[in-house]
Amino acid sequence: MFGWLFAPSCPCDPAAKAWVEGRLEWLADEFDDHAFNGRRIVLPTPAFFPDPYNGSRPAARLLLDKVCGYMDVDPLEVDLEFFKGDSPLCVNESGDYIPTAAGTYQGGGATSHIRLAETELDDQWQLAGTIAHELAHVRLMGERRVSGREYDNELLTDLTVVFFGLGIFLANSPRNWDSAYTR
Repeated sequence: MFGWLFAPSCPCDPAAKAWVEGRLEWLADEFDDHAFNGRRIVLPTPAFFPDPYNGSRPAARLLLDKVCGYMDVDPLEVDLEFFKGDSPLCVNESGDYIPTAAGTYQGGGATSHIRLAETELDDQWQLAGTIAHELAHVRLMGERRVSGREYDNELLTDLTVVFFGLGIFLANSPRNWDSAYTR
């Protein structure tokens, strides 16, 4: 409609565009069924999440089980724990704010362990994004597709969430990954 006024352009610089395209190709080779070949995009609606959510630990477990289904992870193979997420404000050597972890993943055995910050329980959709991110670690590191030491590990993990159709849950929780690794 406004093509005459605003020329379409890619929001990424050429290096970022190349990274996104290359990693999407890699993900397509790794996973057969995904949002780019017909899998439904998961939305924060009762159609996708019919269970009532009240911010409790059992409700969070139901949410995790539902997100497991969308990411093709067996929920019986995922242990869920909670931790206090009210750690003090942290800054790096440049004085920049370092957000505390909303969730963590630990694998290596038959069961994956996901820990979620209790502070996340109040916001169902932010929690769904955190769960999806940690389950992307299960799909990538837990299935030994990556080691977790890659320079772009966290970015690839978020892109995997998008790839499985749950990217909307990360859209309102932008992350700035200051990596210690360079290419």
